[in-house]
Amino acid sequence: MTKPKPNLNLIEEPIVMEKKSHADVRKKLLTINSHELLKHEKEVFIMHKGDQYHLRCTRSGKLILTK
Repeated sequence: MTKPKPNLNLIEEPIVMEKKSHADVRKKLLTINSHELLKHEKEVFIMHKGDQYHLRCTRSGKLILTK
């Protein structure tokens, strides 16, 4: 007696979820140039939900945001 062959039509295909890369997400986000925020200054204050944040540009050109 031989075993019956499985019906391959009943086997479901795996569902592949589409993953979005960070690059895809960045394309859709608003981009603001740091020069627009700093306006040729080295530091500015930013108000957010009633709190004041300090954004400054270091000598090496890096941005630091502190509360």
